[in-house]
Amino acid sequence: MDDYNTYIENLMATNCITSGKDIWWDIRPHSVYSTIEFRICDMPATVEDSLALAALCQALVAKLLWLHKHGVAVPVLSRDYIIENKWHAVRYGLDAQVADFIHHRNMRMRDAVHELLDFVGDVVDDLGIQREINYLYNLLDDPRGTGADRQIAVHQETQDVREVVRFLMNQTMQGIIQKTEVRSRI
Repeated sequence: MDDYNTYIENLMATNCITSGKDIWWDIRPHSVYSTIEFRICDMPATVEDSLALAALCQALVAKLLWLHKHGVAVPVLSRDYIIENKWHAVRYGLDAQVADFIHHRNMRMRDAVHELLDFVGDVVDDLGIQREINYLYNLLDDPRGTGADRQIAVHQETQDVREVVRFLMNQTMQGIIQKTEVRSRI
């Protein structure tokens, strides 16, 4: 954390940024709270998607913290390798071919996500997030694809961005309505 703080101070001293809030990394230490901020997830299409992604982030932090406390080293790739795979993931989603630079192999993004979910599997029960992680496993095999896939399908079918917006509003409201209905029954 000292290196990060020095980095922020140097950027501020040279007027590159005005505060740590100006760092636009995908994942960063929060500038005010002692938390880690995940900024990499684009707009999830549903409440369930959001909950599942938050659970995965929580599980990753818990797993890495556990490994660190127990002195287990984790390979850390340079930014160049990460950016290479990120580009493929952004462009092709779960259908992307990405490189596993640790094991020197190529793999489907779906398989990489399966491995990531397996990696965090031993902390999931302690966190009480098994339902959310199962949701992600099921999403990987869903023939309708992800929220992004469904948005693309709506646009290809209608050629109208407004229809995509309507689709997203309906997806969001379904999750809110379902959660509200469950709470009112309790």
